[in-house]
Amino acid sequence: MQILVPVIVAGLALGLLYGLLGAAAVLLFKATGVVNFAEGRLGTLLVFVIWGLTEAHWPMALAVTVTLALAVLLGEVIYWVVIRPNLSAGALNITIRTLGLYLLIFALVNDVWGAGQPFSFPGILPQSVWVVLGVRIPTASVAILGISACIIACSAWFFASTSLGLEFRALSERPDVAALLGVNVHRLSGIAWGFSCVISLVVALMIVSIRGDLTSDAMDVYLLYGFAAAIVGGLTSLGGAFWGGLIIGVIDSLASAYTDSTVSGLLIFVAVVAMLLVRPSGLFGRSVSARL
Repeated sequence: MQILVPVIVAGLALGLLYGLLGAAAVLLFKATGVVNFAEGRLGTLLVFVIWGLTEAHWPMALAVTVTLALAVLLGEVIYWVVIRPNLSAGALNITIRTLGLYLLIFALVNDVWGAGQPFSFPGILPQSVWVVLGVRIPTASVAILGISACIIACSAWFFASTSLGLEFRALSERPDVAALLGVNVHRLSGIAWGFSCVISLVVALMIVSIRGDLTSDAMDVYLLYGFAAAIVGGLTSLGGAFWGGLIIGVIDSLASAYTDSTVSGLLIFVAVVAMLLVRPSGLFGRSVSARL
């Protein structure tokens, strides 16, 4: 029990991070019909910006705040410059653009910060340990659970209680009808890209804080597991992405604790393939409406 509980808590914390990445992917897919393969690279790029600012003696809080604002702007720019032109080319064409963006960001990060990796990154999460009923639980895992829960709660409130959130729901449920009723599809799509960049930054920041170092490929595996979470939960369900993330996170944590990372990746791959075979739309997904 003393070993199992911290492993499960760590798995749930990781799972919520995977779920956040998966939810960001689902949001873009529901709003624009496109899967963003550059999501992890965008988070890594923005964390490098934070690292550069702290190296220039900026306070961490100020560096994070400025970079969060930059993330929103970056998402908007990507939509209008990379995604928006020639939308009639189709979803496959636009998805390939995100792959090109992935390669571009990777080249940019390696060109600017390639020498000297890995870099030491000042952690923003507590590194102490709580002892509860004789069980040692890392406070970093508890902090991730708390931060992720706050983001989920705020997102749920936004989509359920604000006019902009209702427009997003209309766009994601029936994009054709929403457009006919006057919903500004392009404005919402730009906002969705900005939100996706913010989530990518927050998740990357927590992951790098856990790792204690920063490299250009820091988010690669986590993004794959984020996509796995979205697939297991359903690419049309924001809530499903979090449930999928929790499943993937617990599998990852248990397998890594009692076997090794190779077995962990294999089990997650089996879970994803099984879901695609048995329930292609995921646990909470459904068929996608045709887009304009």
